[in-house]
Amino acid sequence: MIAWSGSDPLPRDLVAIRFELRRGDTQVAGGPVPSSSVSAADGALDVQVPASAFVPGEHELRIAVARRPGAFEDYARYVFTVRR
Repeated sequence: MIAWSGSDPLPRDLVAIRFELRRGDTQVAGGPVPSSSVSAADGALDVQVPASAFVPGEHELRIAVARRPGAFEDYARYVFTVRR
């Protein structure tokens, strides 16, 4: 599981959130974030990612939000390195 908490609170009028975990040009995990995984109180998201997605190397976590159905916009991007 990745627990992410942004410095800015999530907008309150969201209809959908999705995430992508990428390694280079390849998406290794991703999908919709269920509303039950979003904490409106502190703007935190919990997303489930299989451990097998975390191979050694650089990864990018992308989070997109939508205020209207299907109208996603980038919200946050983070780059991190996995070492084993």
